[in-house]
Amino acid sequence: MKPPLDPRRKQQLAAIHAGAKQLALDEDTYRDLLQRVTGLRSAADLSEGQRLDVLRELRRLGMPEAKRPW
Repeated sequence: MKPPLDPRRKQQLAAIHAGAKQLALDEDTYRDLLQRVTGLRSAADLSEGQRLDVLRELRRLGMPEAKRPW
């Protein structure tokens, strides 16, 4: 069962999905990135620390910095 969406979690998930889109990652590449960084293939299952790790990796790969830090 997935945890309820708190505002920060929702923002982080939106940023992850937006970053994957900005980097033009296809579904398999996106899920491979999640698995490589966190060991999981679904962003919905990530802890806050794992979400931040994924955001750092997306930025390293060229995703523009967000206007506000997560």
